[in-house]
Amino acid sequence: MTDYLDQPIRESLKNLFRPSLARLVTTHTPGPLSDVAIVSSPRSGSTWLMETIATQPGMKYINEPDHKDLLTRYHALRIAPRWLWLSLAPHERQDLAHYLLDDRRSGLFGPANPVAPNHSWRTSRRVLKLIRMTALVEWLDSLGFATVYLLRHPIPQAQSCMKRGHRILLDDFLADVHFIQHLNSDIISYVRRISSEGDPMRQYVTQWCLENIVALHSPFAGQRFALTTHELLITDPAKELRRLARALSLEHVDLLLTQVSEPSRTTDSSSAATLESIRAGEATRLLDLWRSDLSAAEERRLLEPLQVFGISQYQPGEILPDIPRHWATASETLDRPMR
Repeated sequence: MTDYLDQPIRESLKNLFRPSLARLVTTHTPGPLSDVAIVSSPRSGSTWLMETIATQPGMKYINEPDHKDLLTRYHALRIAPRWLWLSLAPHERQDLAHYLLDDRRSGLFGPANPVAPNHSWRTSRRVLKLIRMTALVEWLDSLGFATVYLLRHPIPQAQSCMKRGHRILLDDFLADVHFIQHLNSDIISYVRRISSEGDPMRQYVTQWCLENIVALHSPFAGQRFALTTHELLITDPAKELRRLARALSLEHVDLLLTQVSEPSRTTDSSSAATLESIRAGEATRLLDLWRSDLSAAEERRLLEPLQVFGISQYQPGEILPDIPRHWATASETLDRPMR
């Protein structure tokens, strides 16, 4: 029946019945392994990674339990929801931690379709996709999650955000007195200038820097929590998924690899051309599509914010990121007991 309904109507119906369906179609009992937390920013490929990890037997996904509108609709938190989770007061840490760790509360963001592929009626482990909490990555990891941080090249990610009409929130970052302690005075001045004078693409790229600076400058990156990139998952999925399987204690690597050529089931972002490129193994061509409409000079201009922020992982003229060796080789097991 919903095939005849517009996308907004389908989404409204799904959100209306989500809490009841999510509780009916899955019975969750925490097992010995810690839940997985994918921490990223919007339009990074996080949904696909979440669904790939959720192919593991007894695993279910929790999709965006940090979504402000849905948190407000379901009255899921005792504290005030927000679009950007940049810092937390002590009482906010307590409630947010309990919410994220307790499936009786955050489980309403779980799967609601019992006929979906890989659906498990009984689960013992979860993978949470968090795309509005990048500044809290160290705190999230301290809760006992097996954490993986996902990056994507800022220009195609910014293009995707602009196409989707995502809001530019530069002033919100600067308004948080605790978050700006991660920034020096030159960066703060630069962000203020871009906020008032910059074109939308440069504003989105600057926002990408603000979203990712905490993780990229964290001493725990590649040590306490794992990192991966959209580009590595596309160009060498077998190697990268095996590495993540070791880091996150995912036993069935074959199921991860089967998911490589499948589109995301919960988004409509994969075009036919994109899927065909993935299935045909044309990863480099797929990643290079965004550069077709940009000159080399424009690419350098758009990547200027990364230089200001001291972020060196993405360079002009390069499709693939420059990943520090300790990130790429980190594969320690993160199977901490649930707290």
